Amino acid sequence: MVYVTHDQSEALTMSDRIAVFHLGRIQQVADPQTIYERPANLFVASFIGESNRLPAQLAESHGDGRCTARLATARCCAASPRRPAARPGGPWSRCGRSASR
Repeated sequence: MVYVTHDQSEALTMSDRIAVFHLGRIQQVADPQTIYERPANLFVASFIGESNRLPAQLAESHGDGRCTARLATARCCAASPRRPAARPGGPWSRCGRSASR
């Protein structure tokens, strides 16, 4: 059965799989936990729940899916194994959510 809703809370609690569309294109199809905790892109992250976006510049990309990003005030390391390797020096961002919903 397919159920269409614009209520994110309803989708996250009632569904076993969710498809997030933007401008008629599928952005991500996954179970609710994956959609919430590992959004495929910035649109999905901002569409589903609250998030903190950290704009940064990619400092280096490691072969195991990790990368090092340079923030305005510090450096941090974040895993991003599902995304293709970005180029060092290019724009990059990471979204994070609090541990409790």
